[in-house]
Amino acid sequence: MSNNSLHVFLTGDYCPIGPIERLCAEHDWNGLFGDVLPVLLDKDISIVNLECPLTDKARPISKTGPNLIAPASHIETLNAMGADVAALANNHILDQGAQGCLDTIETCLANGIATVGAGANNAAATTPLILEQNGLRLAVINVAENEWSTTWGDTPGAAPLDPVKNARIIRQAAEKTDAVLVIVHGGHELYSLPSPRMVRLYRFFVEMGAAAVIGHHTHVVGPWEVYRGAPIYYSLGNFVFPWTNKTLAWRRGMLVRLTFRRGEPVDHEHIHIEQNESGPLIRLLSDKENRDAEVQLEALNDILSDDSRLHERWERWCKQRSRSAIAGILGLNRWQRALYKRRLWKPDRRRLQRLLNIIRCEAHRDVLQHSIEMENK
Repeated sequence: MSNNSLHVFLTGDYCPIGPIERLCAEHDWNGLFGDVLPVLLDKDISIVNLECPLTDKARPISKTGPNLIAPASHIETLNAMGADVAALANNHILDQGAQGCLDTIETCLANGIATVGAGANNAAATTPLILEQNGLRLAVINVAENEWSTTWGDTPGAAPLDPVKNARIIRQAAEKTDAVLVIVHGGHELYSLPSPRMVRLYRFFVEMGAAAVIGHHTHVVGPWEVYRGAPIYYSLGNFVFPWTNKTLAWRRGMLVRLTFRRGEPVDHEHIHIEQNESGPLIRLLSDKENRDAEVQLEALNDILSDDSRLHERWERWCKQRSRSAIAGILGLNRWQRALYKRRLWKPDRRRLQRLLNIIRCEAHRDVLQHSIEMENK
C-alpha cells in the first residue's frame, strides 16, 4: 500500500454464532468467507463491527431482546479475515454482563486485534483509537445508541451516543490527527432509511471534524451521501449474522473501503455481499445482482437527498408502527392491544398528552429515565 494514503476497510454487523461454530472448529475459512476473503485482505487496516461478546462463561443480563454470546475461540475468525480493529460500541456488547465485555476486549487484544468503543468505564470506552500507518494518523471514534450496553460512569460497557460529548471528542481528535473516522451503531432495525434526526446528527459530526461517518445496527443496507466532502454511509447492513430472519434485505450487506490522504477528501467505494444458506456463508454478488443492488441503493440515495421525501417515508414508517409503540408504552394487556389495533378502543387523550409531555420535554424525560433506572436496579 502507498506511503501517502491509508486504505481502511469496514464491515457491517458480525455475529459469530450458529453455523460459524462448526466452520471455526474446522478452520474452514473458505466455507465462512468464500470469495469475499481476498477482498477483505486487500487493505491497510480493517475494522469489523463485532456485535457479540466473546466469552466462555454465560452471564446474561436482564434486558429486552436476545442475549448474544460466542466462545472466545471464535476470535480465530477475525484473525482469518485479517481484522485489525473490533468496533465494540453496539447494543449487544454487554449481553453477558460486565465481565463478558471485558473478556471480549481481553481476547481481542491477546490476539493482536485492537478495540474501540467499549472499555472498563466511560472514560476508556469513549477514548478514540489512534492508528498510525503509512505516515498518517487516523482517529477512530465508535459510539452506540443507548439501549442496554452503554456506560455512563465507572462500569464496563459501550461508548454512548452523547452528541455534545461526542462532538467535543471529534473536534479534539481532528486537531491532533490527520483524519477522524466516526462509527455509529444506531438507527431503526429493518428500516432502510435514516430518520431525519440521524441525518442531522451524522452531518453535524462532519461539521465537527469527522472525515467519514459509518453506520451500523439496522441489519439492512442504507443510503450514502457525501456531505462537505465527507462520505456518510448510514448503514452497511449485515456482514455475517446467522439468524432466523431469512429475508433478502437481512442477507444483503455492504463492505466499504475508505482511502485517507492528508489534506484531501476521503475516497470511498462499496462492495455488495450476501449471506448464503448453503455453500460459503457469504459471497460476492454476481454482476446482475450487483447492478440490481446498485439500482436499489440509488433509489434510497435519491430519497435521502430530498428532505420532504425522507420525512414522508419516515412518517409512513412510524404510522405503520404507531399503535404497537403506544400499546407498549401504555402497558396494555393482550386484549386491550387487540382492540386498540382494530380501532375498537382508544386511550384517554389527556393520558396521551401527559405522556407526550414527559417524553418530549428534556427536563421531564431526565427525571423519568433516572427514576426508571433506579427502579430497575
